[in-house]
Amino acid sequence: MSDEKNLPPLVRFGAFEVSFESRELRKRGMRIQLEEKPFQILETLIESAGQVVRRKTLCEKLWPDTYVAFDHSLNTAVNKLRSVLGDLAQSPRFIETRPRLGYCFVAPVERLDGHRPAMAARAPNEPAVPVGHPAEQQTQRLVYRATGSRFQPSTTSLGVVPASEELSKRTVTDFFSPGNNEK
Repeated sequence: MSDEKNLPPLVRFGAFEVSFESRELRKRGMRIQLEEKPFQILETLIESAGQVVRRKTLCEKLWPDTYVAFDHSLNTAVNKLRSVLGDLAQSPRFIETRPRLGYCFVAPVERLDGHRPAMAARAPNEPAVPVGHPAEQQTQRLVYRATGSRFQPSTTSLGVVPASEELSKRTVTDFFSPGNNEK
């Protein structure tokens, strides 16, 4: 779909990244499930960021061959999108309702070059996590939560945790600690 539009393959807003090629929404690198209709709304709003997108325009895009009342279906899809984004109609950070007109995407949108690896948006004290590497993300999160420090090996590392009944008596810091090189 992004081939026929003026959209880059990847955009970022707030803590979110959207890939229009793979049709994925991520928050801080973690993939978020988003149904097709809410994704189409997000795509349309980002394409026209800062401008009002009329309700009728959205309905024609989402339900092109439907000539029945679409207000409830559109409201439901917008509410699902807002829920996933953690946005509120009363105090919008991303999607603003313009009464009797439509919706406006009000957050700044950063268009990213799809060829370089994008770094996920993060809290100031959270480690940087490359988008697209779920195993690495999980390992980094475990280490960070357990030790409070970043785990960034200069070479590929593999951690092996013994599987035994004793495992339940030990904490994750027994296994994932910076400088732990026991054999």
